[in-house]
Amino acid sequence: METKTKTKKNTVIALMNIPVIAAFTVFVVFTTFALTGCHSNPLLTAKKDQAVKFLVAAQNEASQKTHLYDSGQSVYVTCVQNPSHYDNPLDQTAKNPCDGYLQTMVSYASQTKDFKGLTLGDLKNQTVIKNLGQSVLDEMIKQGF
Repeated sequence: METKTKTKKNTVIALMNIPVIAAFTVFVVFTTFALTGCHSNPLLTAKKDQAVKFLVAAQNEASQKTHLYDSGQSVYVTCVQNPSHYDNPLDQTAKNPCDGYLQTMVSYASQTKDFKGLTLGDLKNQTVIKNLGQSVLDEMIKQGF
């Protein structure tokens, strides 16, 4: 009889915790949405040609400030797809130049009206590269870079 009473008590306690668990779950979901759902990537929401021209201009700024150039390809696209491409094999302690390059692009964006809220995560977003990468290369060729 005592075992049945303990089982009933445990069941009652477990049932009483359901609202607490549900409330916590709602809190976690809401917090996640609030922190991530409010920011949309301006490179994906802007018109394609506007985003491409911005990326080319931001690349030019970053190349001038970091002295990282690469003929025939986009340093931005390469830094996102293969950041180790620019590692120095002779100096393993050297910091990867892509970090500074991409951060310079973010700083450049902060000075613009349409891309002011751009983040490093926005630049590194693989969907951006997939949707705009080739167009960035085409625009660079068109502009003579």
